[in-house]
Amino acid sequence: MRARDVPSGRVGGRVGGGPAERGRGAGAGRNGGGGGGEVTPSAAVRTTSAGYRPRRDRLWFARTRAYTLFVLRELTSVFVAWSIVFLLMLVAAVLDGSLAGFAALAARPWMIAINVVALAATVFHAVTFLNLAPKATVVRLDGYRLPAWMIQGGNHSLWLVVSAVIAFFVLRGFQ
Repeated sequence: MRARDVPSGRVGGRVGGGPAERGRGAGAGRNGGGGGGEVTPSAAVRTTSAGYRPRRDRLWFARTRAYTLFVLRELTSVFVAWSIVFLLMLVAAVLDGSLAGFAALAARPWMIAINVVALAATVFHAVTFLNLAPKATVVRLDGYRLPAWMIQGGNHSLWLVVSAVIAFFVLRGFQ
């Protein structure tokens, strides 16, 4: 549409009448009562602003076991992040040569308690992640889909093997 086609000189017909408002009689403006069944903006606001709003249940997740486990798994991400920060603190202490100061910090009872909770939360996070893998991954062999227990079993077995290898080197002392 060109500006000369609109009587007001504006493109889009917002002010002064556009193609939708041409041909209407006097008083048939934007909010006027010229056309039948026309909805004014103020009427739309009135109909949507009133109504009953029920109180939100803040413990919605506690009503179902699946939702509770979902929220707990999401909250364990905080402890996973703490484990990463603690590991980075250990690496920084090794690189700076201040391992004795880090060991003194790590030996405090409150730090041990945080790390025990973080270990439990990280294990829960890992187990639930590995249990969800068959739902996110479809593995097909010769056109047949592998059952979920095979994918879960493979994931958990690999996790145990990697953990055993790491434990072997850590307990052995890298000798």
